[in-house]
Amino acid sequence: MWVTLDLSEPKKNSGWIIDGTNQYHEMYQNLHAVVLMGYLENKVTVMDLLKGKAEHDKQDSLKVRKS
Repeated sequence: MWVTLDLSEPKKNSGWIIDGTNQYHEMYQNLHAVVLMGYLENKVTVMDLLKGKAEHDKQDSLKVRKS
């Protein structure tokens, strides 16, 4: 799943305009992918290539943020 490094707030650095459109798409600079291995009522377990197997509070790791 896509998360941010250390589950921090998303940071936008720059972006791009797709050829033939006037739509600007912002780019996040701190995205990171992990594999969801399992979850319990309050915890999620992920495999993180930077940290190995890790457990996180479910509320922190599954929080959806709107841009």
